Formats: sequence, structure tokens, C-alpha cells
Amino acid sequence: MESAPLATKTTPAPRPTTPISPRRDEEALIAALDAPIARPKLAWRYRMALAAVAGVMVLLPLLYIAFIAAVVAAVEWHATSNTGILTSGSSGGSWRFLLYVAPIAAGVVGTLFLLKPLVAPRRRGPESFALSRADQPFLFAFVDHLCATVGAPPPKRIQVDTRPNASASLRRGFLSFVGQDLVLTIGLPLASHLSVRQLAGILAHEFGHFSQGGGMRLAYTVHRIQAWFARVVYERDAWDERLERWARQSSGAWQVSLIMAAARGFVWLSRRVLWVLMQIGLACGAALSRQMEFDADLYEARLAGCDAFEKSMVDLTHLSVADDWARDALVDSSRTGTLADDLPALTVAHLAMIDRRPEVAEDIAHNAVRGTQRWFHTHPCASERIAHVRRDGATGTFTIDAPATILFDDFEDLCRSATQH
Repeated sequence: MESAPLATKTTPAPRPTTPISPRRDEEALIAALDAPIARPKLAWRYRMALAAVAGVMVLLPLLYIAFIAAVVAAVEWHATSNTGILTSGSSGGSWRFLLYVAPIAAGVVGTLFLLKPLVAPRRRGPESFALSRADQPFLFAFVDHLCATVGAPPPKRIQVDTRPNASASLRRGFLSFVGQDLVLTIGLPLASHLSVRQLAGILAHEFGHFSQGGGMRLAYTVHRIQAWFARVVYERDAWDERLERWARQSSGAWQVSLIMAAARGFVWLSRRVLWVLMQIGLACGAALSRQMEFDADLYEARLAGCDAFEKSMVDLTHLSVADDWARDALVDSSRTGTLADDLPALTVAHLAMIDRRPEVAEDIAHNAVRGTQRWFHTHPCASERIAHVRRDGATGTFTIDAPATILFDDFEDLCRSATQH
């Protein structure tokens, strides 16, 4: 469904599309990538976001470390300077002992919880489903030519998943900061529903991120720092369970209960302080991400055209809703012992349900295009992105309209394998 116009400026007339048979013509597809696109110039807002976020991201870890150091220094000062509490007076020995020990116990426990995200291992997510050049030779050849057209380094690995999205990332995290060790992830529902022109544009968007070498590395650093704060603030693991268990087991001795209460109270207070730092980091990271999206959008539009970009914005929103419905249905069916063997196909089936209900499709498109920008949104709202692309006025150089599945060998089998994985 086409979205409503957003501005008075007229979108340039799209170039005529080149039809191609679903039985792929590899030479025609590769030849359509021969014309390189003009690389967008970095906008002043993007440069400002890079500088500002870099400064904040240097400051936040320093504040984090300074907070830990301040707690350690306060505990040390209390332990060495207030020993007189234990010997002053002839009565109230238990209270004097608590007044001396409770701050030490609270500080030690709080420090351990503050250090936890730096020393405790992170939970690993599921391994990605990586493709090989031997199994998907044309897809790899197409991606290589597309990277040359966009002027971006080719990915070292291509992987797929069952989400209606695509992404570009550093393959080994901080170990990939040097060189061009990048990975491209393609969501198979995109290929199930979009045209090859739309998918090529979306991949060009991701390769635009590949070209943002400094921005990608800074964004990854921001993400890791945010993860540290989030683990301190939200993660509950064996450490928290042990602290609660000790508190319950000490219920018989009120002195120990008070010490444990002080420790748990300090952990809570320190998490509130670091929550503020986390929110600052989230807002700064989101601001950088939005500027990176604006920049990458121009790569997509200059390859596929403004009209394909706008259609993809609406289609991606529909696919996201269909993906949510499909996964809800998967949970329901799992209760009866039944699971889908092709999740991308299940997503497209639910997409057809949206198409059969025009009022739902219209509401989704309206919300997507007319949405408003929020401080913590990592992507600009669709209306701003479309208006930004329209101002550039790109008509696109890749004009082949055909099912995106033609880029893959044995697409249905690949979807089943990725679903099982």
C-alpha cells in the first residue's frame, strides 16, 4: 500500500523499471549494478552527533569508574577513621558494632555488584546461521558487486535469520575495530515478500553503514557501554539470589538482618544512580543512530529510487506486524505440539491476512508514516526519513523488479534450515 504524501515538493518521476523473469538472468542482474552511485556527503548533524556522542561516551565510563572508586574510598575511610565507634561509651555495644560494620558490608557488597558487569561473563545469544559462498554463489557475487557500486567494503560473512530486518555489524566486536571485518545479516522474510529492487536498496542501506567506519565503531562502543549499565541496573542473576537468600537466612538474628538490609539498600541506591547514567547513554546513542540511518537512507534511495524506498518503509512495517502475529501463532501452536517448519513463509501468510483487511493495513501505514520522533528511538520516524530522501531527489540506478528470492539458491530449503536452526 502506498503511503500518503508528506510534503508539497513533488517526488521525481521514477525511472521505468526493468522486468525480469523469475528465472534469474544473472548477467542482467549484475549488469544493472554497473553504474556506481554518488556517495552522500556527511551531513553537519551527523558530524556533530559523532563528536558529541564520542565525548559523552568517554565521560560515562569515567563517571562509572569514579563512582566505584568513591564507594571504595568511602568504605576505606569509614573502616580506618571511625574505629572509635567500637570503643566509645560503656553501653549499646551491639548498636555501635552495627554502626561500624553495616556501612562496610553495604559498601563491599555494593562494589561487587557494580563490578559485576565487568567481570561476570555475558549471556551468549544463539549462533547465527552463516551462509557459504559454495552454497549461495550468486548471492555472494551480487553482494560483492553491490558493495562496489555503493563504494563500501564487502562483508567477511553473510548470515540469515527469520526476522524481517537486515543489519550490518562488526563480526567479532572490539576485535574487528581494525580493518573491515564486517558481517551482513539478511532477514529471510524480506526476500520472501520484497522485490529484488527493494531488497537491493535495503542492502545498499546496510552497506551505507559499512561505509560509516567511525560511526559503526562508535555505535558498537555505545552499545557495549549501555549494556554495562543495563546489567548493573536490571540484571538479576545468581549474585542477587544469593544476597536474598542470605537475607532470609539471617532473619533470626536482627543484627545480621540489619546489615543485610543495609547492603541490599545500597545496591538499590547505586542502581538508581547508574540508571540516570544509562538513560543519558541511551539518549546519546539513539541520537547517533538516527543520524546514521539518515545517511544510510540516501545510499538506499540512490540505488533503488525514492519510490522504492517509500514502498519499502511501509512494507517493512507490515512485515514487522506480520512477524509478531506469526510468532504469537507459533507460541499457541506449540502448546499442541505443533511447530512451523518455515517461519518466513508463516510470516508472509500472516502478511496476507493484513492485506485482506484494508482498514488494518491503512492504520499500520498511517502510524508508520505519520509517527512522531522520541528521544530514545534509534530510528527516525518514517515521515522524516521519507522527506529526507525526497529532498535528495534520487531516481535510482537499479530498476529491476522481480521477486527477491531469485538471489538465493534453494530458497525454500534455506528458510526451513534457518527456521530449524
